[in-house]
Amino acid sequence: MFESLPNIVRDLKNTDCLDDLKKIRRGVEKESLRIDEAGYLSQKPHPTALGAAFTHDEITTDFSESLLEFITAPSTGLHDAVANLQRIHAFTVQHLDNEMLWPCSMPCVLTEDDEIPLAQYGQSNMARLKHLYRKGLGLRYGRAMQTIAGVHYNISYDADFLKQIHHHLKRTPTPDPVTDCYFGIIRNYHRVGWLIPYLFGASPNVCPSFFAHEPHRFPIEDKQYYAHPYAVSLRLSDIGYKNRTHDKMQIAYDDLKTYVSGLKQALLTVDPEFEALGVKQGEEWLQLNAHVLQIEAEFYGSIRPKRVPRPLERTVHALSERGVEYIEVRTLDLYPFSPVGVDERALRFLDILLFSCLLIDSPVILQAEQKQIDENLRKAVNEGRRPGITLSAHEKEIPLATLGQSITQSLACVADLLDEIYQVHDFSAALTEAQARLNDPRLLPSYQLASRMAAHGGNFFKMSMEIAHAHFDILKTMRLAPEIMIKMTQQAAESWRRAAAIEALPAEPFDLFMKHYFDPKRL
Repeated sequence: MFESLPNIVRDLKNTDCLDDLKKIRRGVEKESLRIDEAGYLSQKPHPTALGAAFTHDEITTDFSESLLEFITAPSTGLHDAVANLQRIHAFTVQHLDNEMLWPCSMPCVLTEDDEIPLAQYGQSNMARLKHLYRKGLGLRYGRAMQTIAGVHYNISYDADFLKQIHHHLKRTPTPDPVTDCYFGIIRNYHRVGWLIPYLFGASPNVCPSFFAHEPHRFPIEDKQYYAHPYAVSLRLSDIGYKNRTHDKMQIAYDDLKTYVSGLKQALLTVDPEFEALGVKQGEEWLQLNAHVLQIEAEFYGSIRPKRVPRPLERTVHALSERGVEYIEVRTLDLYPFSPVGVDERALRFLDILLFSCLLIDSPVILQAEQKQIDENLRKAVNEGRRPGITLSAHEKEIPLATLGQSITQSLACVADLLDEIYQVHDFSAALTEAQARLNDPRLLPSYQLASRMAAHGGNFFKMSMEIAHAHFDILKTMRLAPEIMIKMTQQAAESWRRAAAIEALPAEPFDLFMKHYFDPKRL
C-alpha cells in the first residue's frame, strides 16, 4: 500500500511543497474519570475551581459530571500538546478535593447505572441540549459505556500546502482540493487503522462492575477479573465505546457529498428501537429525538472529518458549506504509564502515518474492502497478541507482525523527512519503537499492563489504584510557575462570567428552541 512512498518523497524534495509542512497544527482531547479515595466514581459536581464546564476552553466534562475532558489549543509546536496537558493536569489535580484521576480507559468501580451522574452545563437552552444529549446516550446505550475514556488527536495541515500537494500529485481536479485531501487521508487511515490500537492499545482488561447489569456482554475467558489474554484494546471492541446501531448507518468516506448525505440520513431517520424508548414523558425530555443519531457527535467513527461550527450552527452544515478544517483520530487509549495519559511517541507515529496516508493514492472503499477493514480491526483489538494471528491484506492472510513490519518499513522515508523538516530525531525514534513492538509483543502497552495486573494477583482495580496514586503524587507536587497559576485561575473565573452572561440572555422556551434547532432545513 505504501510501496510508492520513497519515490513520492524523493520527488517532493525537489519542489517547494514542503516549505509549509512545519505549519501542521496539532491538538489533543483527553478524558479522565474523577474517582474518590476508595476508587469509586466521584459523585461530586464538577469542581468550581476548574471553571464552568460549559464555557471553559481547556477543562470541561464529557458524558458524566465525573468525566473530565482536557483540551489543548491547536499549535504548530511539536511538543506543545503534551506540555499543555501537563500544565492542565497539574492545575486540575491541585484543585481536586480528596479525589484522583483514574489512569485507564476502561472505567473504575461503578455502582448502579443511574448513579453515574450526567454532566451539567447550566440552564441556557444550549446547555440543556448538551445535558439532554447525554441523557439520551444513557437511555440508548447505558451510562456505563459512556464512562470509557480515550484520547482524540486533532491535526490540520496548512490549506495552501494541501493545495500544492494535490496539484503536485496530479490528483483529479476538484473545487475543494483541501477537503479532497482530508478524505483521502481518512480512507487510507481506515485501511491500516488496526495498527494504532495494536501498537498503542492499553485496555486489555476491565473492572467486573462494568458488566454488573449485562454479564452476557463479556463472553471471554477470565470472568473473575474480566481480562482477555490476547486483547490490546477492549475500549475499541464490541464491549467498548461504539454505536450499537452502526450497521443501520450508510456513512461512507467517498467524498464530502457522500459523507454528509449519509450523516444527514442517520440524523433524520427514526429508529424504531429508540422510538420505543420515548422522547418525552409528560413534560420531561428523555432524549433529543428518536433518530438513528440524535446529533452528529453520536457517530463514533475511528477518524472523523471536522469543521468548527459557528454559534448554533449544525456541524454537518458547517462541513457541507465550508469543507473539512481538520481531522480527529479517535483510536488512542489512555496511556496509563504517563501521568497525563498520552504517549508522545504515539502522536509522532500518527504524524508519520497520517502524512503517509495523504501522499499515496486513496481509492474509494468498496463494500468487500470495508468488511475486510472491519474484520482486521476486530481481530487486532480482541486478539492482537495471540501467537500466529493473521490479518487480511492483498487478498490473502498475512501474519499481523509481518504485515505491520511491511507497513512501518515503508514509512521510514516519511519519518526521516519529518525529522529533517523539524530538525529532530523524534519521528524516526517513534517509528523504531513501533517496529520493536511488532518484533516483540512484550513491549506493547497492553502486554505490560496485563503483566502488571498479574503481579497484583490479576486484580485490575488494585493495579489501577496503585498507578492513580503514583500519578496523583507527581501532579500534586508539580510546580507551576506563579504566572501560569494566576492565568489559569483567571481563566476559570472568566469561564464562570461567560456562563453567567449566557444564562442572563433572553431565551425562547426550550420546546420551541428544540423545534428550531432540529429543523431539517438547518442541516
